[in-house]
Amino acid sequence: MLGLSDRRRTLTAPAFVSRRRELDELENHLSRAKAGQGGLVLVEGESGRGKSRLLTELAQRGSEEACWILRGQGQSEVGQKPLQLLEGIIQGLLAAFRSDPGLLMGVRDRLGDQCEAVAAALPGLAPVLAATGDSAAAGAGTTASDRAPEAFGEARSVEALACFLDALGSASRPALVILDDCQWADDLMIRLIARWQARRLGGTHGNCYSLLLVSFRSDECRPTIACATCRLLRTSRCLRLMPTKSGSSSNRWRALCLKKFCNWCCGFRTAARSWLRPCCMDLSNRQRLSPTPTAGVSRH
Repeated sequence: MLGLSDRRRTLTAPAFVSRRRELDELENHLSRAKAGQGGLVLVEGESGRGKSRLLTELAQRGSEEACWILRGQGQSEVGQKPLQLLEGIIQGLLAAFRSDPGLLMGVRDRLGDQCEAVAAALPGLAPVLAATGDSAAAGAGTTASDRAPEAFGEARSVEALACFLDALGSASRPALVILDDCQWADDLMIRLIARWQARRLGGTHGNCYSLLLVSFRSDECRPTIACATCRLLRTSRCLRLMPTKSGSSSNRWRALCLKKFCNWCCGFRTAARSWLRPCCMDLSNRQRLSPTPTAGVSRH
């Protein structure tokens, strides 16, 4: 009997039925990052093209292959603060550090002397990256006047954060860093992405086990973001999501849903008629049997 031996406690995972070619291309980039050839990939498309769904599917497959998945989400310009895109990554890092302290030690070792600069640029990571013990005592010997111009300079912050993105991935656990809705990124974040890509093109910083995916809506980019994106397109790989064909599975799914909805409406209308027919018949019989007074006739 069908279904007799197929007993499941959970629903089966939904199949990803569209964007097969784009998903295969992104998985190829992820495989290169595992081999130490990570880099920047731009995912471009208009609103509703399926960018977030595509990146979610890639993140799910990456987690199954022991990759470290970190994701940041862009926000609208209302109340925006610098490096807003990294807030989600910071929260993901803190959660991972609490569950596995070895990850924190690995990131600190790969950052080296950039830990303090990263902690200054990202205050959310200061409690875990700030210097302690002997390193703090050694840093105390430097006067504040010697450190201030360099420590709080934007150039050093961008360089330290670029090293930070490099330090997230390792040979044992590559990192997949997803930055979604970058059309709302601030200028400092764009400069950080450009600087990190320039380090990769220089080829002087060794292997890179981090894959940085930057997704943005091409129809909502500000002029400054659009110009920076054009510069990045010359030095990075770009994946443009084109509209799906009319015979694609997504359109077939919409047509199927519309057909089911129409069938439901027809069934509801038929049921409503069957429910109301006895009431209408009873009301009609009452009106026919009840005596109606004749106008102009008086009873004496």
